[in-house]
Amino acid sequence: NVIHGWKRLSFDDKDWDKALRIAKGAPKNMVKYDVNEGWYLMPSSLPQMELRTERIQKIRLAEGFDIPEGFPSRPVDLTIPANNKVKFILDQTYLTNAYLTMLFSKGKDAKVVIGYADCLYTKFPTEKGNRNDIEGKEFRGRIDEIIANGYDKQEYTTLFWRTYRYIQIEVETKDTPLIIHDIYGTFTGYPFELKAKLDTDIHDIKEIMDIGWRTARLCAFDTYFDCPQYEQLQYVGDTRIQGLISIYNSGDDRLLRNAINQIDYSRQPEGLVLSRYPSNTPLIISPFSVWYI
Repeated sequence: NVIHGWKRLSFDDKDWDKALRIAKGAPKNMVKYDVNEGWYLMPSSLPQMELRTERIQKIRLAEGFDIPEGFPSRPVDLTIPANNKVKFILDQTYLTNAYLTMLFSKGKDAKVVIGYADCLYTKFPTEKGNRNDIEGKEFRGRIDEIIANGYDKQEYTTLFWRTYRYIQIEVETKDTPLIIHDIYGTFTGYPFELKAKLDTDIHDIKEIMDIGWRTARLCAFDTYFDCPQYEQLQYVGDTRIQGLISIYNSGDDRLLRNAINQIDYSRQPEGLVLSRYPSNTPLIISPFSVWYI
């Protein structure tokens, strides 16, 4: 059953299922608590991840309807007529990690497909080329799919964050129009604060610094990532470089300390560490154990 209004203070939750006790939730390494206890509570060594509203900057393509002025950089009602198919591509103008939120009304049984990508691809040969260009290219990326239930003031937010510069939205309505009230992102990531400063008269170097710091931030969540869009794994070689960058530029060593501990947890009987961890697929790259040291 669909539950409505559960965010309101007046919501009546008396019919909700009660939580089930699965263990005592005892603190780890406390006297008398470690016996026959399979679940532990441990304090996190990391701060809460940053959450910040991030407006989408531009619309780059619209097929099948006219886009109202101001959309999507500010909330504007976007009405998609009944029994219609439309497609549009939004441009954040830079790569980001964000939870995407769409607010919408009506449009019962309308299908909404939301795709996320860092760029568009040429058809043949398959190349990224200039990532600013979309003309003559095709969209490839992960998707979320929504079927509208027809109610007013519906809200959809991804359960986990998505990595994107471009967002493609395809809508197929049935017998009633779908009204999209707003689409925006909520940026997230490890809360590094840039404290280093680069003094140079060379403009290109300043841009490289900005691009590099954005890259470092997008590759840091509750672990370091080799890439936020694909594997999302903490490789020793990548992490060593990322840790030096984050310490040098922010002075915050908590995520690196966390990584050092986690990689140690992967240590094998003969002494080697896994090349990436946490991961449920073991992979050893021998030089990475030396880099870990």
